[in-house]
Amino acid sequence: GWQQGEYMGDHLHPGGTVAYISGPQKILSAQQRLRGFTDACLLRRPDIHLQAFAESAYDSQEQAADIMRSWLRQGLQPDAVVGGNDEIAIGAWKALKEMGHGKGVLISGIDATSEARDLIRAGYMAQSVRQDSAGEAQEAYQVLLQILQDQNANPEDVIVPFVSLTRENVDDF
Repeated sequence: GWQQGEYMGDHLHPGGTVAYISGPQKILSAQQRLRGFTDACLLRRPDIHLQAFAESAYDSQEQAADIMRSWLRQGLQPDAVVGGNDEIAIGAWKALKEMGHGKGVLISGIDATSEARDLIRAGYMAQSVRQDSAGEAQEAYQVLLQILQDQNANPEDVIVPFVSLTRENVDDF
């Protein structure tokens, strides 16, 4: 969420509007992503306005599309759509495209799925944030080895950086 917020804060025009479709807020990752976005974008750029907020299942493009369609029918025309993951962002994009509102809307998701990467390459999505699961597994393995070698070890927190994928670097992944 933090990297989504940084991206939107760096790319939205003054007074820009955001429609945010979160994953279910009962899930910690959805709460953290929203908090990261809020801290990195809305608090840093008070001129950017959260125009709409809703929750969707992480695995339902159709639910996210239904939310977006409803907003568009109500007259909402956001400058950006931030999705709690790629499935949500892609569902929102499909609704925008279907209703003729997709041009110029910055769309961001999380997970760097192959479909999201294709949409970034084609210019339909602006960003997806890649979690390095292989890197996370490798670091977890290293921490476990350290503990096995020294029962009194007190490993430090390990941070595996996420990567913001945009048109400029999507082909690297």
